[in-house]
Amino acid sequence: MSVLRTVLERIRYGGNVERRTRRYVATGAIACASVWVLSLGYLALAPKTYTSGFVLVMPGTATGASVNLPTLGQAQSTSSSPFASAELSPTENYRKMLLNNRLIEMASAEAGEAKETFPLPKVELADQTKLISLKVTGRTPEQAAKRADAIRRAFLSMLDTLRIDEIKQSLRIIDQCLHQMPDGPVMAKLPRLLRPRPGRAFSAVEAPRGEFGVEAIGPADVESDVAPVG
Repeated sequence: MSVLRTVLERIRYGGNVERRTRRYVATGAIACASVWVLSLGYLALAPKTYTSGFVLVMPGTATGASVNLPTLGQAQSTSSSPFASAELSPTENYRKMLLNNRLIEMASAEAGEAKETFPLPKVELADQTKLISLKVTGRTPEQAAKRADAIRRAFLSMLDTLRIDEIKQSLRIIDQCLHQMPDGPVMAKLPRLLRPRPGRAFSAVEAPRGEFGVEAIGPADVESDVAPVG
């Protein structure tokens, strides 16, 4: 009797598993069909979108020049770019400017659209390069291209405004220096021909686009310590 009872319980349990399996398969099929129907319906009914954009190429790392006079020595000048800095990334600042609300407002006015309907562009920074890629969407190819050009114009206009502000600030600093400079001679009497000091000298000052440095090398046959310039 115990063996017969065990067989009957196994048959009954197996029947429940089979019914549950069919139920799970039917539920999964219905769920997958619903997802496919919704996806196909969205693709068929959703409005088409087009993408337009541009790429900004940042300046190089540095520029330099070298002059070698056999009887006098050698002079070198270098001007480093802020884009070569490892601590501060100007490309990241430009990315934030391209996503700034003020720039989006200027771009929407340039494109003749309301700010609420103007989409936020997608800005990407290429790794290990000085490239900034921007993309913006539109319902037509013409609208997408017009929006991208409006963002470009607004960005360049904002850069011009910042540079003009820097020039005005520099002029204010120059004016302060002229008014606070003490009285006295401003030019020294020097011979018409200057011979460089033996050895090597280097001097660097801040430049509008980075740092400007000048290195002077005296006659090679004379050894001397490094002499500061300026």
